[in-house]
Amino acid sequence: MRDLIKIGLSRSRAVFILLGALYLAVYLQVSVLFFLILTSKIQMLVISGYTIGTLGLLGGITGAHFLVAGKYSYEMGNLETIGFPRWFYITTYLIQFVLVQLISCLVGLLCFQILYIFITSDNVSFSQLAIVHLKTILTVLPLQVISCAAGLWYQSRSEPFLLIKERI
Repeated sequence: MRDLIKIGLSRSRAVFILLGALYLAVYLQVSVLFFLILTSKIQMLVISGYTIGTLGLLGGITGAHFLVAGKYSYEMGNLETIGFPRWFYITTYLIQFVLVQLISCLVGLLCFQILYIFITSDNVSFSQLAIVHLKTILTVLPLQVISCAAGLWYQSRSEPFLLIKERI
């Protein structure tokens, strides 16, 4: 199993999308249901609990992306050998990072609304949840992008790359 994970981590980015989806599924089943059952009558506590859970979700996705960044050193060396500038692959990685986080947060928000309505039989406006959710995302996401960019830049400067010409 461990060897399969190593092969998947080094060869396929789809594995990280699946890991993110798995984390999202576990988060939705455990965390959201717990907060909904615990606080079915106090809506502000539900929203604050969901906000805290969203921060945890963003942190989990960030951790998965740092695993990807660890595997990027091989690609960074190859791209530098071919002639791509350093900013090119760092920018490409950051765009992927932001898109995965935004898509997962949107899916989490939609699932949360469906579960909330199903459990409490209450109609909560999507716009009310979306405003709270967007405030959380817009507060946390820039800090994560900056820290991710700094980590990638540091890694690209400090670690020796496995270059194509070293294998020849």
